[in-house]
Order: sequence, then C-alpha cells, then structure tokens
Amino acid sequence: MDNYIDFVKSVYYFNSLPDESIKKILGVCQCMEFYKDSIIFEEGSEGDAFHIIIKGTVEIWKNYNKKERNLVAIQGPGSFFGEMAIIDALPRSATVKANDNVLTLSIYKDDFINIIKENSSIALAIMRSMSSVLRSSTEKLFTNLNVKSKLLLYETEVRKLSETALKESEEKFKILAENVTDILWIIDYHKNIFTYISPAVEKILGYSPNDLLNKSWPNFMTQASAELSREFFLNIATLLNEKTDKSVHTLEMEARHKDGSLIWLETSFHFLKNPQNKIINTLGVSRDITRRKQIETKLAETRALFHAALDQSSAGVILSDSTGQYVQLVNTEAEKVLGISKDRIINTPINQLVNGKIMYTDGTPYKNKGLPIEQAVSQGKAINEEVVIHLPGQKKRWFLFNTAPIRNDEGKIIAGIAVFPDITKSKELEDKTREFGIKFQQARRMESIATLAGGIAHEFNNALFEITGNIELLQMSMDNKQSLENYSKKIKNSAFRMANLTKKLIAYSRGGKYQPVLTYLSDILKKTLPDTSSSSSQNIDIIIEEMSDTFKIEADLTQLKMAISAILTNAIESIDHKGVIKTKTYTLEADEEFASSHQGLVPGKYSCLKIEDNGRGMPVQTISKIFEPFFTTNFLGRGLGMAAVYGIVKNHHGWIGVSSKPGKGTIVNVYIPVYEKKTFSEKNNVVPSKTCKNYVLIVEDKSAVLAVNKEMFEYLGYNTVGAKSGKEAIDIIQESCKEIDLAILDFDLPDMKCESLYEAIKNIKPDLNILISTGYPADDVSRALNIDQSRIIIKPYSLSTLSLKLRENIKHF
Repeated sequence: MDNYIDFVKSVYYFNSLPDESIKKILGVCQCMEFYKDSIIFEEGSEGDAFHIIIKGTVEIWKNYNKKERNLVAIQGPGSFFGEMAIIDALPRSATVKANDNVLTLSIYKDDFINIIKENSSIALAIMRSMSSVLRSSTEKLFTNLNVKSKLLLYETEVRKLSETALKESEEKFKILAENVTDILWIIDYHKNIFTYISPAVEKILGYSPNDLLNKSWPNFMTQASAELSREFFLNIATLLNEKTDKSVHTLEMEARHKDGSLIWLETSFHFLKNPQNKIINTLGVSRDITRRKQIETKLAETRALFHAALDQSSAGVILSDSTGQYVQLVNTEAEKVLGISKDRIINTPINQLVNGKIMYTDGTPYKNKGLPIEQAVSQGKAINEEVVIHLPGQKKRWFLFNTAPIRNDEGKIIAGIAVFPDITKSKELEDKTREFGIKFQQARRMESIATLAGGIAHEFNNALFEITGNIELLQMSMDNKQSLENYSKKIKNSAFRMANLTKKLIAYSRGGKYQPVLTYLSDILKKTLPDTSSSSSQNIDIIIEEMSDTFKIEADLTQLKMAISAILTNAIESIDHKGVIKTKTYTLEADEEFASSHQGLVPGKYSCLKIEDNGRGMPVQTISKIFEPFFTTNFLGRGLGMAAVYGIVKNHHGWIGVSSKPGKGTIVNVYIPVYEKKTFSEKNNVVPSKTCKNYVLIVEDKSAVLAVNKEMFEYLGYNTVGAKSGKEAIDIIQESCKEIDLAILDFDLPDMKCESLYEAIKNIKPDLNILISTGYPADDVSRALNIDQSRIIIKPYSLSTLSLKLRENIKHF
C-alpha cells in the first residue's frame, strides 16, 4: 500500500498531512476493482465511500437515467470522486460509471471516522484543509451570484426577443400551411381532436377547416383505416420508446371525401412534447396519394396477369438482371425444366443453376459463359441457340433458347429475357423425317438408276445392233467395195454415237469441261438457235428479246450448245398449237438475299439465259423429276435430256431453275458464273526434240486398245513400242531413251498413277513429247497433271483426230 502514498496526498483533504498520518489513512484503504460499464454509485443515492482512481477511467453523468442525460466529465488515474461521502450523508449529485476496467483506492465512512477519533492531529489538519476549501468556495459562490443576476437580466431580454420571434414563426407557419398542397394539421393528443387544419383539406377532401376543427380524426376515415389509426395511437408509447431515434411515423390510410368518394392519404405524424417529456400534441402532414395507389393497384393487377400468363406458357421463361447473370423472375415451366424451386432460383447465379445440366445438341458440355441470355445481354443482340438439358434420372430434352436484351426508353439494357420451348418432340420428328428422307432419296435414286440403266441399255443395244448387223453385212460384201465403205461408215457412226452417249453420261455425273474457251453466253445461244429453229414446226416462233450479257464465261461450247438445244427441244415439244419461245441473256449480280431464295445458288456475278415458252406447262410432281435421266413428259427411255442439262450447268459451276404451271407454259433460267482471270503454269515446258526418230511409246493396259493404237500410229507411218504398265514404260524409256520421241500415256493405269509416271518420264527425258489418252474430262486430267489441255486426247478418237492432235502439238510429226 506504500506505493499509493502519492495518490492519497493528491487529495486536498490530505495534502498537508505528514507521511506517518498518510500511512495510517492507507491502513484503512481498500483496493477495489470495477468492471467496464458497471455503476460505481448512482445519482441521488446515499454515498458511504471515497474513491481515488489508480487505473482506468470513469464517466461522470448528470441525469443518467433520463432522456436528457448529460456526460459531465471523464476522469482517469489520480482523480477522485465521492470525497463528501465520508463527512456527510447527502445524496450523490451524479452517477459514476466505469468506462473500462477500473482499479480504485477506496475509504469507507466508518473507517475514516475511526481514524479521526484516534488521531486528533489528523482531524485538525483535515478541518483546516476543508475550511480553506470552504472559504474559496464561498468566494466563488458570491461571484456566481453576481453573474447569475446579470444572466437573469439577459434572459429576460432574450425571452422578449423569443416571444417576438415566436410570433414571426407562427406567421410564417400560417403562410406555409395555407399555401402548400398537402394538409397540415395539429391534434390534441389527449382529446384526439383537431386544433388546427390547413385550407388544403377543402381541395383534397371537400371539407372546410371549420368543418373538422374540434372533430376526431377517425370521423372521416374508412372503418379499416380508422382501426389502423386507433391501433397506431394505442401503440404510440412503444413507438416513441426513448431508445428509438425515429421521431416521424408514416401511415397510408383511406379517407372519405365529402361527396362520398374514397381518397388515399399518406400521413406523417410527429409528436410534440412538453419539458417534462410528455406528449401534448400531434403534428401531421397528409398527402393525396390516390393516383399513386391506383397506379400501384393497376401495376399489381398487371403483374399478377403477367405472372399468370407466364405460368400458363408451355415454354420456360427467365428474366435476368442487367448483367444476364442473376435470375430475377422465372415461370413455372422453367422451374420444371431446371428441376429447382422458384425461391431457390431467384437471385441465384445462372451458372450455378445450370452447372453440369446443359450441353450442346451433340452431347458435348456447354462451353459458353452462362446461358445464351448472358451472351445476349453482353453482346446487346438477340441470340437463338439449341441446347440439351439433362436432369438426373430423366431423359435428355432439347430446348431452343430465344434470348434478347431488354432496354428502357433511353436504350440502356436493364434486363435480359430467355424463352426456351421444349423442342424434343420436333427434334425426334426431324430425326425420323431425316431418316425417312434418306430412305426416300435412296428409293428415288434406285428408281433413277433403274431408269438410267434401262435407257443406256436401250441406246447401247441399238448401237450394238447396228455394229453387229453391219459387220455381218460387211462380211457378206467383202468383194463389193461400195458396200464395204457404206457398212464401215455405219459401224464408225454407231461407235461415235456411243462415244457421244458417254459424254452425256459424264455431263450427267457433273464431269469436267472437255474444251473450255472464253466466250459470251449470247454467242452460244446465237450459234444454237439456227439448228433448233430448222427442226421446229412452222407454227412456233423462236425470238430473242434481249442480249445484254456483258461478261465472258469459261465454257465448253459443245456441252453448252447441247444443253441449250435440249432446253429448246423440250420447249418445242411442249407446244401443241401456234406458240412462241422467248429467249434472253443478261448479267445478274446475285447478293446474299437473292441467293438465299434460290436454293443452291452461290452469291456472285452471273451471265444468265432465260427461255420461256407458252406450252402445256407442268405440274409440281413433274418438275420434281425433270432432272432425272431419261425422264420426259412424253415417254421414258428417250434420252438423258434435262438430266444432262443439269449436269452440264453444274459442271460449269452454274445454277438452273425451272418454274411452270399446267396451261401456263414453262420458264427455264440458267446462271453461269462470269470469267475471272486465272494464271496457269505447267510444271515442265515441253520442248520438241530436234532429232526425232519418229518412235512412239504407247502405254495402255488394255491389250485391244493398245493394239488399235499401234495400228493407227503405224498407219500414219510411225514406229511404235507398247507398254502395259507404268513400270514397263519407265524401263523402256531408260533403255531406249534416244529412240523415243513421243509417249502417249493412258491416264488410268493399274500399277501406278499417271501423275507419278509423267514425272518419272520427265525426270529421265525432260524434252520428251507426251500426250495423255483418256476417257475422263479434259479439265480433270489437266488439273491432275498441271498440263495444258492441248496435250490431252479424248477416247475414243478417230485416225483423223489423232493425226490433227499430233500436227498441233509436235512439229516433227
């Protein structure tokens, strides 16, 4: 306790005592500990102890248990309080509360009195100290009395000024109350009657202020609102609990207009209190919110209808926030689709809802961020996407997500919407339809093949009959030179008829262009018309309406003439009376929109041919079969006809369309893409040898064809050597390099590709002249070998054709 001598000396009672007396006082002191927020003593209670703070701080409060309580001071170590408790029995003038954990050195009254009785010197010293303090306090008291008298005069003046200001305030309040559109009123809290009400009441409720003065508030309320008002006032004490900071309270109530109509009022209450903290008056402001309530009711009805409509929808519907990431609204069907209740969906991240449940239609996991609704919001555009949702224990279901952002009047995105109907049945139907379509196409294809096979058999049988018949006649007429030449010519013509049939077959199969040249489509039409016109009836006029194609096309003249001739022949055969066939050529720029309305057409620039007749026309069923081989409206087996036309047009990367109605004639449109300049280069330039010995290497795996080739070359006066494989040909070139000046290669060999053989021969003898003999389209072979088409001769060829090809390409022959 000796450590606390200085703390005791700091008290004005004891500051004149010697250390021995201080130690005696310390002998009766107690160390006491008070926890944070504990009350050490209360205002108004009788004190019995004097405390010196050793550690911590305390709060000293006036009126601590009242609403207008006041914090007087906060004291720390070395300070003291309750010093008068050990010398008098008066109630304490303040409440002392521990601000944190506090340690005090405390002296109780009884212990202090015992020390004074036993030690008169201590009592005398304390009395001298108290006398000094009392004298000082008396001087301060007189000084304060003088000040207070001056303050009293000042307060009198202030009161006069305040009364004047109050009158001015009342005038201002009156001006304000009588000019605002809301109703301002005052109610006597205890009598529950109006003591003031502003003129606005007449405009809102139809009553004059005098009609309502001294009347009760519920008199013009509906029963429900009157009950609400009574309950509010009964509970006002709780609402105005001292611990509640809220001083203004608001109610929405329905009042009756003087004419009987109902008016909604939003009323704010403020309770006025006297100095004793008792409620005396209620100040209120009432605002007409009838229009707002009507709008709210309409919105509620609209919202209810909207929700009902959404819940009746068979498609799932989700409304998201402005980010597309959180669900704000969902209908019943969406709950079922996602397998989650509505209360768990709202305000939940969409990614979390669909995690592991959504995938692409091919079964792969959905990789895009969020559902399509998030993409629609982030990209600011509508997005439609098919997805599969697979819930545990259920089968996979297909959905079409139609998503879009929702914008306000300023164009700002405020939400996103996703409508996703279940398209599982339609997808299953599509699969079945596709499967049926494949089977139907296969059946149609088999029907077409059967027709094609029958037509080819018919044509070949006719040609073979002519060949075999003429051979027999030839054998019987060996001695007659004139008959020999006649029968030989017929055999030759039949063979070339068969060759022409194979050309049509290649065209039907969309084979290549044999001899493409740059020309105008109108020039081909002009060259075709004379032949067709001469074979048509005199009752049919073929006229050219327009020739305005301004760009050249790359075309095989023979094939396109054959195609145009076939179209014109069909038109002629469809006319049973005097008729007209109109033709025109023009240039067309097909854009994306135009191409999308013409199935199979690629956007671009085209030279176009239109052929229109006024013949019988065709039904839809006939148009669907018009491009099948050997199909005709007259009878089957007549020729390849429009099937070959279709193949030729497609071979030229073009488009053909037919429109017709029975009795209305037929229109055929042909579009051929215009020529775009291309560069062409060969791998090796052929340089004819200056020392040609006129030896020809013929490479052909078919013995009969090889034999015919050798005889034709030998007939023309050339020496020949034959090879039946690519390997054999390479061996001959290596062994007889100098003697071989020309090689004619079959394009289709069994042991190696012609490209490889061509390269091998060029590596051995770079300047060797090479021709390619083939039954395939020339442009296909040209692309495969990267050579000019002048180096290609098409089977079957005549002796004169072979001789001309040799003279065109190899000067030494």
